[in-house]
Amino acid sequence: MARNVAILSASVPDDLLHEMDAAIAQGGYRGRSEFVRAAVRDHLLARPKLGGRHVHGSITILYPHDKEAKVSDVRHAFHDVVLSLMHTHCEAETCMDVLIVGGAPERVKGLADTLERMRDIKRTRLVVMT
Repeated sequence: MARNVAILSASVPDDLLHEMDAAIAQGGYRGRSEFVRAAVRDHLLARPKLGGRHVHGSITILYPHDKEAKVSDVRHAFHDVVLSLMHTHCEAETCMDVLIVGGAPERVKGLADTLERMRDIKRTRLVVMT
C-alpha cells in the first residue's frame, strides 16, 4: 500500500548532525529519514497532555553559557508561571536551568514551547505532575 510522504528540509548544526549520524550507525537505522521519523514519534509521545485550569511541573533546559541573557529574557516574559529556578554550570560553556512552573496550562506550554524553539537551546524537557 502506497503512503503519501512529505519531503522536508532542516538546518542542523554540524555537531548535532555528527551525533545523529553516530546514533544512526549504532542504532541500526537505514538512514537519516528513518531516524528523524523515529525521533519525531518519540518527541510527540513524550509531550505531556495539558488540561484543566492549573498545572505544576518542571522545565529543564541545557544551553550555552553565552545565551544566559536570552534565556533569562524568556523566563521574565513568563514570570507568572515560573515559581522557582535552579541554575548550574555543567561544564565551562554549558548551563542547566530547572524551572519549577505552575499556572495556566497554556502559559506553561507557551514557556516550554518558546524555550524549545530557541535556536541555541541544546535540550529542553517539560515534566507535568498530575
